[in-house]
Amino acid sequence: MDTSTHIPWTVDMNETSKNSYDLLIFEIGDDHFGIDIRSVQELCNYSCLTRLVEDSRLIEGVASRNGAIMPMVDFRKYFRSGVLLYDDLTSVIIVRVRDRSICLIVDRVLATTSLTSTQVEDISESGAPFHLDGLVGMAPWGGRQFFLLDLNKVLSVP
Repeated sequence: MDTSTHIPWTVDMNETSKNSYDLLIFEIGDDHFGIDIRSVQELCNYSCLTRLVEDSRLIEGVASRNGAIMPMVDFRKYFRSGVLLYDDLTSVIIVRVRDRSICLIVDRVLATTSLTSTQVEDISESGAPFHLDGLVGMAPWGGRQFFLLDLNKVLSVP
C-alpha cells in the first residue's frame, strides 16, 4: 500500500529530501509521539515558563516566555487520565501552528529522527490505543513504535 498520503505534512516535492521527514519525538506515559520538527520553535523544561493565568481544563492557561504570551496545552491530558505531575522532567515544546505560538506540555522530549513515507504505517490498520483527529500514522523508532501527529488537526478549534 502507498503510505505517502498518510504523511501529515505538505512537503515541496522539488526539495532534495523528497521523501524524508524530520521529526521531534516526545513521550507521554508509555507512548511516544512524533511531530514535524519544522513547527518547533523552542524546547525548555516546565519551569522556564511564567504562568500568567491558570485553568484546569485542557488549556492550562497562558504563559509568557521571552516576552511572548502563549496558550499552554497539556498534551498529557489528551492521552491519559489521573494526576499529572509537573517535575524536573516535564518538558515544554513551543510550536508554531497557524501563525500562533503554543506551549505543549509533555512528559519529556526524547530525540529527533528522520523517516521516509515508506516507514509510515496506516493507523487504521494497526489500531491505536486511543482515537484522536490528527493521529495520522505509526513508525518505528528505537525498537518501539511512535505515533505521528498532525498538529494542525490536533490543535484545531471547531
